[in-house]
Amino acid sequence: MTLPKWSNDAAIVDDFAIDVSIKNITAALSAVGLSSPPTWLKSYCVLSTGEKFRCDCARLLVENGNRIIVIDEFTSVVDRQVACATSHALQKSIRAQKKQLVAVTCHYDVEPWLNPDWVYDMQTATFTRRELQRRPPIEIEIERCDTTAWRVFKAHHYLSSDIHQAATCFIASVNREPIIFVAVLPFPHPVASGWRTHRVVTLPDWQGLGLGMTVHDYIASLYAAKRKPYSIVTTLPSLIYALAKSQNWNMVSTPKFHGAPGKTSSLKSIKKTIALDRLVGSFRYTGESRETDAIAFGVIK
Repeated sequence: MTLPKWSNDAAIVDDFAIDVSIKNITAALSAVGLSSPPTWLKSYCVLSTGEKFRCDCARLLVENGNRIIVIDEFTSVVDRQVACATSHALQKSIRAQKKQLVAVTCHYDVEPWLNPDWVYDMQTATFTRRELQRRPPIEIEIERCDTTAWRVFKAHHYLSSDIHQAATCFIASVNREPIIFVAVLPFPHPVASGWRTHRVVTLPDWQGLGLGMTVHDYIASLYAAKRKPYSIVTTLPSLIYALAKSQNWNMVSTPKFHGAPGKTSSLKSIKKTIALDRLVGSFRYTGESRETDAIAFGVIK
């Protein structure tokens, strides 16, 4: 299948087929691990190679009328970490939409992440069936840090590069490489004071694996041990969707648009959505608490 053509000056969210809704566009971009609204407003030509690959996959998902999608030289031009993360995110979306993907590639590292039903190896001329398996494990190390660690992540936050200096910060790493940042602030309230997420960012190369939610839930479980409410208010569509599906979070109020008098959710441009009227979701953590871990991290003293 021929990869889609992109404009040199239009934002990528405005460069999909005209009959594809903005809801389906943002859902497709998030499904392949490109979940940052600021990135959606960039032109295709200024994106990194990995981001371009994810954009191409997103368009094939929503613009292909057939159930079978064929991608030649799959992941050949991208970083191998991006290749694995995108493969995992793409196969989940393909299965959810009940479509089929034929990925032609010379790279064996993506096979366990794609988790294909069938594999034909041209080198050995063998055709094998692969039983459904879990993706390879990823070992994450979480530790406390100060706000200076934010500088690695701030350019990738969907709303602001600022951080409150009173925030308690955590960083998650894989093989000593920082990949996720979470910051927590007290939430003063005359009746139900507690704690809330201030910042949560997963670096682009690691998006699409669900690691951000895993780490975020873990941090929330530490504060749940303090026996006070832990909450998050977010305008990131992919995070709202993930929180709404999670059994560890309770939706405090149905996500709605705020910020622009008279505006409704029928906005036709994501630019207007970000600049004028943001979809806001509010959630409270209801999962397990980890008191022993909270003491170890200094959350409980």
